[in-house]
Amino acid sequence: MKNAVDSESLVFTATPDGSYTFHHPELQENYHSVNGARTESQYVYIDQGLSLVKKDTIHVFEMGFGTGLNAFLAWQHATSNHKTLCYTAIEKYPLASDLLPIPDFIKTNQSGIDAWIKIQTSAWNKLLTIDNHFNLEKIHGDFTACSLNGLYDIIFF
Repeated sequence: MKNAVDSESLVFTATPDGSYTFHHPELQENYHSVNGARTESQYVYIDQGLSLVKKDTIHVFEMGFGTGLNAFLAWQHATSNHKTLCYTAIEKYPLASDLLPIPDFIKTNQSGIDAWIKIQTSAWNKLLTIDNHFNLEKIHGDFTACSLNGLYDIIFF
C-alpha cells in the first residue's frame, strides 16, 4: 500500500492491560500509552467522549486510524449500549493488518474476535457494515488534502 508504515521500523510493546502499542522511531511517536493502550483509549475516547453523546445514531470521525483500537472500543460501546455508530477514520500511514495481533483482552470473546478481524482487514476507502451497530469507512489519505462530507457528533484526535 502506498505510504504504508515500514513495519521493520516499528517497535511492538505489550502493555499491562492485555493490549499493545507500537513505537515509530522515525515519527518519534507511540500509537498508544505504553502503560496501558486499552485503558488509555477506553478512558479518553469512550468514557470521556463517546459515552457522553446522547443519541441513538452517532457519527464519529477519527484522525489517524492507527492500530484500530479506538474503532474496536467504539464498536464494543455501540454494541453494549444498543447504539448505531457511523465511524469514519483517516490514516496517512496505515499499518498492515498482519502486524496487528488480536489483543489478549479480546481473545475470550468470539464476537469481539470477529469484529477485530473485520475492522482490521476491511478495505480502505470503502464503507463496510461490521454489524447492525457499526459502519466503518477507513480513508487512506492525508487529512490536509482530503475533502470530507458529513457532520460528526464527536472527533477522536
